[in-house]
Amino acid sequence: MYFRNGGWTPDRDLAQDFRDAHAVVAALMKYDLQDVQVVFQVGDKPSAEHDICLPPPERPSHRA
Repeated sequence: MYFRNGGWTPDRDLAQDFRDAHAVVAALMKYDLQDVQVVFQVGDKPSAEHDICLPPPERPSHRA
């Protein structure tokens, strides 16, 4: 599934584009997105060779 304006779409062509990494982080925080993979696409077409895929960040454990 691909992120689009606060929701999800199965269509990669409808996925939301972000102007920069700061906009990605802002969306992650705004929508409290967890367990998502961020993909930075390099160029006009998806490329397993050139795209950068970041795994979901580990959440800190809150222990009392």
